[in-house]
Amino acid sequence: MAAEIPKVYSPEAIEPRWARYWVERKLYRPGDDLSQPRFCLVIPPPNITGLLHMGHMLEHTEIDVLMRWHRMRGENVL
Repeated sequence: MAAEIPKVYSPEAIEPRWARYWVERKLYRPGDDLSQPRFCLVIPPPNITGLLHMGHMLEHTEIDVLMRWHRMRGENVL
């Protein structure tokens, strides 16, 4: 029988392991090959009201897709 998926996400049970994995492998850093093109995107500050809305989801999805696309093209992305 398949395990039931929790109804509520508990980041404290998952995030520390993945954060450690990314830090140990230096995945937060761009590549060291300076002959490759570089790409960096400045993310705007959060909404002053502090309330999240669909625009935030759309914006962060677009940022994620753009960064992944540049990384797949072999660019050093930060």
